[in-house]
Amino acid sequence: MSEMQVKYPIPDTPMPSQPCWCGQTGCRVVSRRDRWNQPLVSVICTACGTIRLEPRMTPEQATAFYEGHYEETHEPEQFFERQRNLQTERYLRRYLKDVDSILDYGCGPGGKLLPLAAEGIAIYGTDLNPSFLDFAVSKGMKRWIADKQYDCIFLSHTLEHWIHPREDLRKLVETNLRPGGLVVIEVPLVDRLVLGQRPGGFREETHLAHVWYFSTATLSAMLSTLSCELEFSDHVTTCVFRHQNGGARKSVSSSHLVERVRLAIVELNRNALLARITRRLNRTLQFVDTGFRQREISRSAETHEISGGSSPGV
Repeated sequence: MSEMQVKYPIPDTPMPSQPCWCGQTGCRVVSRRDRWNQPLVSVICTACGTIRLEPRMTPEQATAFYEGHYEETHEPEQFFERQRNLQTERYLRRYLKDVDSILDYGCGPGGKLLPLAAEGIAIYGTDLNPSFLDFAVSKGMKRWIADKQYDCIFLSHTLEHWIHPREDLRKLVETNLRPGGLVVIEVPLVDRLVLGQRPGGFREETHLAHVWYFSTATLSAMLSTLSCELEFSDHVTTCVFRHQNGGARKSVSSSHLVERVRLAIVELNRNALLARITRRLNRTLQFVDTGFRQREISRSAETHEISGGSSPGV
């Protein structure tokens, strides 16, 4: 059963109001219902422009939710095959040239990065779901060593679920990322929505499991406070950050007004004609790089063919 087919129930116990990752509480309502028309409020922070659920679950409520509902949508072996079919190791290969070790934090059953193990990269993983992690280890993944530093931390569709993303990511970066290392984050970026994928507007993007709705700009602002600077974004899902020595930047650089304009475009492009015009503009201006994955997958395949190698498997 897919995630889209499951209606995530709102907790029976009240969820508390909590500040944005930037520490501010000022906000404006973006939508009052989720994609299934259940009462669920999303807001935009008037300080940094990040969109979040407000109120949102406590860590205890989140644990109960994932144990009782979310994990029911995935079976390890089938999920593993779906992950492998994404060919993540191919479209990220150019960013992993000097990487010897990767921590796949929230690895699921391990299908996204394990093919890189055949190339000599040590792939470590951890996941809240023990059956996923056991399956990943059975396929060759190493278990996360909590005090080890890695060349790269990979977070694929995990950060948007975290209740306190900035603080939890800070601990992870400080403990597990070597100086100058990479942080590769995949989240459903708000940037892509300007192309009109949500005919019902931003509300169709929201559900209880996704607490945060980052754009490239707001995600970069949060990572900059952890001394990580953006090296690449496709403005669809994938962002690559490099840890910088010399201390975190103090100011938040994202703009609440820019994010509100982005949301206004998302709502305007509920109109099919306007959405088609925006997509035509995007073909020229490439403000959303929709071809990134397929382009890099093809390039990676050609490189392996020229070098006499073959696509690695597990």
